[in-house]
Amino acid sequence: MTHLRMFVASPGDVPEERSAVREVVARVNMQIGDRVGIVIDLVEWPTSILPGIGLESQEVINRQVGKCDIFVIIFWKRLGTPTNNHLSGTVEEFEAAYDAWKSDSKTQVYVYFSRRPFYPTLEELPEVRRLLAFKRQISRRGVLCYVFDSIMEFENKLHDHLSLHLLQLKELTEPGGEGLVLRELPDNRLFRRAFREGLDDARDLGIIYCDLDHFTDLKNALYEKKKDWITAIRRSNELLAHIATTIFGTVGNRGHVFRYAGDEFAVLVLNRHASTVTALAKQIRAAVEKEGDFEGFHITASIGVACTPAVPAGLDMRERAEDATYVAKLTGRNRVVAAPLSQDQEELIREARERGNS
Repeated sequence: MTHLRMFVASPGDVPEERSAVREVVARVNMQIGDRVGIVIDLVEWPTSILPGIGLESQEVINRQVGKCDIFVIIFWKRLGTPTNNHLSGTVEEFEAAYDAWKSDSKTQVYVYFSRRPFYPTLEELPEVRRLLAFKRQISRRGVLCYVFDSIMEFENKLHDHLSLHLLQLKELTEPGGEGLVLRELPDNRLFRRAFREGLDDARDLGIIYCDLDHFTDLKNALYEKKKDWITAIRRSNELLAHIATTIFGTVGNRGHVFRYAGDEFAVLVLNRHASTVTALAKQIRAAVEKEGDFEGFHITASIGVACTPAVPAGLDMRERAEDATYVAKLTGRNRVVAAPLSQDQEELIREARERGNS
């Protein structure tokens, strides 16, 4: 049996997320790890870290964490307590994870930000600003931060990420065919690089952000049908590969397709009018709807569009497209919404996040 060490880092304001991590790791080990011969050993404060002495308490933690295969970093409304060398202990743990990834690209670093609603006091606002500044800073370093709006959404995301990692390590997905297309699609890091180059060189810039509807429900339904998580994940990946091929074929030479994260795709379109980009987004939506029948489910896509000059060129264009995708989901799914959003649409997002809806 192969054992992977997974370290969980966070400030002290996310006890529900930490509890969810423990439950997810136990579930993944039982459902998949035992089957493939790879299990995850959870390392976290305070259950796995012993008391000790160092120049500061964070040094005691760092010394015991050691080499890990997976790092999970979780933030909500605080960055954490500063240390001698970093903005906070959790930031120091993130930097250690980042350095581990630079030394060995097989190291997995998952960074999650909660958007669960809270009402900060005046004293807490500076801490919130520090947190948001840190999030922007690491995003510019190529770190994809997964954002969630509820504990249930966090559990689903983490379960998917850990399950797929174990399956990829075991190479259960055979190379070739559509699966090869899915794995070889450029990822979010290459998207960010291409996007930055587009900001410098392109006359016009457009982003199409595509998120599949009810994809998690499909995986859960497949499990209920098969009673086997490995089969459920492999079958859902077959559909994901087919949808990726469909999007790739629809876009053709009009844009560049990236698998941004999980069941989310981004299309970068250069030097085309905004109306052309929106028309392409509608063609993608229709193509996914046509090809989305699978195991009794009908998968569709909610799509957001952000284009210059309606949206000013800048690093937050993708976020504007993602917000438009969120509006598409909130207003019925299987539709295209273009930024900039109206005041009513912005209010819809705010209310949904306060309710904890994803």
